[in-house]
Amino acid sequence: MAEVTDSAWVNDTPCTDWNVKDVVNHIVDENIWMVALFNGRTIAEVGNEFEGNLVGDDPAGVYERTANDVKAILAEPDAMSRTCQISSRPISVVEYAKQLFLDTLIHGWDIAVGAGRHPPRLPCANTHTSGAGNRRQRGLPGRICRPDHR
Repeated sequence: MAEVTDSAWVNDTPCTDWNVKDVVNHIVDENIWMVALFNGRTIAEVGNEFEGNLVGDDPAGVYERTANDVKAILAEPDAMSRTCQISSRPISVVEYAKQLFLDTLIHGWDIAVGAGRHPPRLPCANTHTSGAGNRRQRGLPGRICRPDHR
């Protein structure tokens, strides 16, 4: 995020409905949700609290703060033995952290592309722009760029 220039936040990304700032907002949303669910909040309790523009005028700073919040909860002594309730089922923090890592990795690539940083070609990122069918063949979710995946 630190290398995204001020003018690049509005650039298009491989996520056709999102610009660079929108993708960062999505990652921030995921970080905030993980912390809330880890701390025992329910989806019903949170409601629409995390809707809208979460990054304001400081996408890189807000991302950094929320990423540090996630790191802090994952560093807690009992973190990897805990469970979170997501919309579909209870999920281990280990599995939830893996999903968050994958989402951040793929969207980090999207942000780099949108910001004109020309990232290295990663196997999982290559499938991201190659269509859902190719992603499923590799065992990845068919579509990553969507706000309703919880």
